[in-house]
Amino acid sequence: MPHKRKKPHKSHKGTSKLAHHAKKAVGAVHARVKPHAVRAKSWWQRRPLYQKIATWLVVMVIAIIGCMYGVARWYIAEHAHEPMQIGVTFIPNYARYFDLDPQQTMQAMIDELGMRRFRLVSYWDAIEPQPGKYDFSELAIAVEEIYKTF
Repeated sequence: MPHKRKKPHKSHKGTSKLAHHAKKAVGAVHARVKPHAVRAKSWWQRRPLYQKIATWLVVMVIAIIGCMYGVARWYIAEHAHEPMQIGVTFIPNYARYFDLDPQQTMQAMIDELGMRRFRLVSYWDAIEPQPGKYDFSELAIAVEEIYKTF
């Protein structure tokens, strides 16, 4: 008996069975997938809001610190040729707190430590102990001591 050739199925016209089944499988996959879900979400889109906020905060802190570091390096390079000038802050109340005389303490800073630059601190309640009555004597003594060093 001679081998009978089967007639191609209607849907197979002009294509092989394998190609037909491949098209059918691809079409079935696309039929099940929603069009908006075809494109995968990026890493950033999958993150919850708190992680996005935390990430931005970390990025901003790193950027700010980087800028501050850059400015500091520029400032150091700009003023590298200038001699360093060191000074002290003198607060008479701190000397009194340690049971020291403020005038003697300031004189010791000038003579023994060789300090020539001072930032003087005064408190308004010491300058105006009563409303309308002013006493600049402590501040004046400190200024005179500093002027003697020049």
